[in-house]
Amino acid sequence: MDVTDLPPFLTADEVATFLRVSKETIRRRARRGELPYVEGLGVFRFPREAVLSLYYCGAPPKGPR
Repeated sequence: MDVTDLPPFLTADEVATFLRVSKETIRRRARRGELPYVEGLGVFRFPREAVLSLYYCGAPPKGPR
């Protein structure tokens, strides 16, 4: 999955695949407040910007976009 292909909101599975971690790691970070999410109908959705912030470790990407 490429950064440009990410939808506005991602599922825990999509975030885990993108970041190459387990789905439980994503859920744990959400419960700790380290990863913002929106919950609806019992499903966690993560904003693309929050995921990219984790991906880039809080630093903006280097180089051209």
